[in-house]
Amino acid sequence: MGRKNAIEEVPEEYREECEHLDLSKLPVDFSTYKPEVKFVYNIATGEAREAGSGSNRDYSRGPFDIAGTADVFGFIGDDAVYVGDYKTGHSDVTSAGSNPQLLLLALAACRAHDKTRARVEIIYIRDGVIWRDGAWVDVFDLDAFAADLARLHTKLGMAQAQVTKGQTPDVSEGPWCKYCPAMPHCPAKQALVKSVVNGTDQFANGLTRSNAGELWQKLVSARQLINRMTRTIHAMASEEPLDLPDGKKLGVMRVEGNEKIDADIAFDVAKNLYGKSLAMRMCKKSVSKAGIKRALDTARAQTLEGLSKHKAFERILSEVRDQGGTRRPVKYEVVEYKPE
Repeated sequence: MGRKNAIEEVPEEYREECEHLDLSKLPVDFSTYKPEVKFVYNIATGEAREAGSGSNRDYSRGPFDIAGTADVFGFIGDDAVYVGDYKTGHSDVTSAGSNPQLLLLALAACRAHDKTRARVEIIYIRDGVIWRDGAWVDVFDLDAFAADLARLHTKLGMAQAQVTKGQTPDVSEGPWCKYCPAMPHCPAKQALVKSVVNGTDQFANGLTRSNAGELWQKLVSARQLINRMTRTIHAMASEEPLDLPDGKKLGVMRVEGNEKIDADIAFDVAKNLYGKSLAMRMCKKSVSKAGIKRALDTARAQTLEGLSKHKAFERILSEVRDQGGTRRPVKYEVVEYKPE
């Protein structure tokens, strides 16, 4: 599409960040790489296949198949593949060389295309900053991971047999709990919720150095469960408001988003008040409140006519608002409110 046209397609709340992305640091050359390529790996046979890319992906799979999608896929020379995965959240994941998601994709890609090694990368993008965590994995690494998958399949079969008999499989808590769909039904998680709600846990008598480490792990686990339950309750409240014990309701309400500033109007205001030099530092293709403050931090006292930086900021913002240079996009969120 070209950079300019692509930026116009980006939702406005992400546009400023995307405008400043250095695409030279990303694997976006479509002559070398393909986006969103799905692979299917068969645990029983050790065979794999490529199952389409983009919107043309085949999601059918058999009982021994594990499927995954590579955000970026390509070939390196005659014997290697490239597998990249984008992460835009604010938490780090397992490093590339031992990341199960990437190892599965690398294994499947190598088996599907008869290659012996892979370059795997986690591509982090946060607040417009890009960095890449990469590693090479060879045929021995991939064979070892294939053996782990085979053992996992056996353990899954045993757990399913226990559930069929009405029994509860053995569980252990750890980082793998984060995205587990069974979290609300997990015996360990249910016991944790009961102890938190009832206030009857082993830490009721005080926090000490000897129990702080154990408590920290419980807090991490509880936070994951609370986040999952929050999303579920929000989904319920989005369909129909929920009654709260204090007489309030939990439901969808119209709220104002963060204030957006018109860059052209802000530039003219700053130039008229404090000169073109400060205006140019403050405004680029877009302007934010943080950008105004950064520009004021570098301004000389005489430029601001004796005003404090805070007062100068308020003066600029006030005049921009008076000239219609700001707006607050409307959005809808699940919030608590008093019924009328």
